[in-house]
Amino acid sequence: MSTDTQTVIVNFGDDATTWFREIAAAIETNPREINVQLVGGACPPTFETVSLRNMLLQVPSHINLVTTAACSLPPLTCAAWLVGDERHIARDAVVWIPEAPEYLMRGTSGASHLDNDGDSGSENDEESEADGNQRNGHSTGPRRGPSKRGFTMAAPRFEDDVRLLFEAINEWFPSWEFSGSCLKVDDLIEWNVVLPQWTFGGRSRRTRHPSGNAARAAVAESREKADAFGS
Repeated sequence: MSTDTQTVIVNFGDDATTWFREIAAAIETNPREINVQLVGGACPPTFETVSLRNMLLQVPSHINLVTTAACSLPPLTCAAWLVGDERHIARDAVVWIPEAPEYLMRGTSGASHLDNDGDSGSENDEESEADGNQRNGHSTGPRRGPSKRGFTMAAPRFEDDVRLLFEAINEWFPSWEFSGSCLKVDDLIEWNVVLPQWTFGGRSRRTRHPSGNAARAAVAESREKADAFGS
């Protein structure tokens, strides 16, 4: 028997298995709507963000998926937030975009390795274009459902995870234009990522943009965790 709404709190400072267990339990109740609230300023390892995104892609399409950024989203975690049919965000929150790694930009004058209109030839680009959806004139990102992508916690490869997350972001807006910076709510509205009625609140706790040293340390830690997971 379905219920109206199930709420799941995804705290980036918690163990990722907690997120997955609670999302799976919410899907099992077959509600009309699942509201996934993203909180916390910690930067999860990239493979956990990829796995969270994959888990949200498994929410059946007949369930309305609302992803709520209750505070600013740490670098690359917006790739999971963007899966929602409705993408709510606090008015004071921002979406941080890290600097694109050199291996994604190498050999390009702009960002052809990251551009969905580019000639990269990757399966992810083709899949993103095929999965594109439109609702009321606004893109809703990749279609969700059990047949699309299987949830996996396979041994991660750091570079592949980063590439996948950047490509997921580029389904919505060109990440290279905001590399090393952030998008505010007005930017998200301009890119049709957010509708004005999806914003809320006045002041929210903003995640500070990490300094260069802190950002490099976070990337190094994420790489170490990915290597340890795959060993």
